[in-house]
Amino acid sequence: MSRATPSAARPRALTVDVSAVRRAIGERKLGDWVITDRARRHVELSAVSGRSRWRSDACDDLQVLVRRDLPSGRGTGVASTQERGGDPRLLIGQAVARAEAAIEPSWSTPPAAAAAKVELFDDAAPSAEEAAEALGLALHSAAAGAGAKIAAMRVGVTRDTLALVSAQGFELSWQESRLELWAQIERDGQRRTLRRQARRISELELPSALTSIVAELSSRGAVVPAPRGPVVLELSTSAMLGDDELGVWRALTSQCDAVAERRGLTRHRHGALIGHAESPLEVWSDGVLPFGLRSAPVGAEGEAVRRFPLLMRGALGELGMGPQEAAMRRRSPNGGVRNLVVNAGNGDGRTTAVAGAPVLAVSRLAFLQIDPLTGRAEGELGHATTPEGKVVTAGSFALDLVAALATATRSPELVRRGAYAGPRWLRLGPLTLTT
Repeated sequence: MSRATPSAARPRALTVDVSAVRRAIGERKLGDWVITDRARRHVELSAVSGRSRWRSDACDDLQVLVRRDLPSGRGTGVASTQERGGDPRLLIGQAVARAEAAIEPSWSTPPAAAAAKVELFDDAAPSAEEAAEALGLALHSAAAGAGAKIAAMRVGVTRDTLALVSAQGFELSWQESRLELWAQIERDGQRRTLRRQARRISELELPSALTSIVAELSSRGAVVPAPRGPVVLELSTSAMLGDDELGVWRALTSQCDAVAERRGLTRHRHGALIGHAESPLEVWSDGVLPFGLRSAPVGAEGEAVRRFPLLMRGALGELGMGPQEAAMRRRSPNGGVRNLVVNAGNGDGRTTAVAGAPVLAVSRLAFLQIDPLTGRAEGELGHATTPEGKVVTAGSFALDLVAALATATRSPELVRRGAYAGPRWLRLGPLTLTT
């Protein structure tokens, strides 16, 4: 792969002077506001049939969040230079107009708390170009080790420099990096798509991902119908998370949003018991997980980001909430639900049947849809293996995914991938597949 001349990621000049924005805020006599500036550099390397191409771009975006207090209540509005250009007065005017159009009952911003210290920038490579090249080489190495080849790929590296200042006295800056990967993996004339996101190459889990894909592509000749009667689904990390950051765990996080819970848009309420397993499930939202995809020192509204329990011993714990919801509940904001940290289980990976139901080792789901209100899910198998080594590529299921997660058997081995840190596999069921 030929590489463009490397250049280190550097903060770019602001398209709007922050002091000018603060003067415009002062002219409007706004007492509560947050200014966030983001200088972004993105590099992308794509390759098809041995021919590679580089693309890079850089941009600056300054975003302003303001609170507008009126006799009828308080409103919040946001505007950015990407939509309003570089005139500070126009920028603030747009944010104020949006705040006045979204008036809600009055509330007071909670006192400021210290920003979290969290690692978000991977400096293993000096430049974004070198990071992209390292990612491409890691992908090719993993493919070669698994006995496959890369038919096409696109890898991207994004490096952001951010600065935040608020009316409450916050002034901080930090850097973030993100890796994105898309690839067509080929083996014996068959292909499978691989997608991943992470902040570090190690958390893309490339060797195990390529091994799983090759195993799937190599087993196409032994396909059998879905078993009749109850089965247990053992979801691998890839099946559990899919191309999403949280995958099946979204069923739980949707029940832990404070705004949705207050409006009655969740099936389970705060503190509700939803299930109990032999090895009690504990799930934490961790917004300060080192290199977590959803980690940040502060939230979008300048609020502190914290680690807090979502599920403890089968009961729903705390709810994710920003400044407004925290003020209404007389609590401290926690930055909302972010990365998930799940405790290990005591499951035996050699188990082939549970209560007479065969265990299907699922490496990929073809489809998964979760109802955020009820936590119920519908899905379809993409690739699974029976205890006899036969392959199942079809079979639909429906289940209460929240309850299933609470009572699932979990692996003792843990894995880190993107916004998830937890068991390498889960066993759900027994349940019945339909065809």
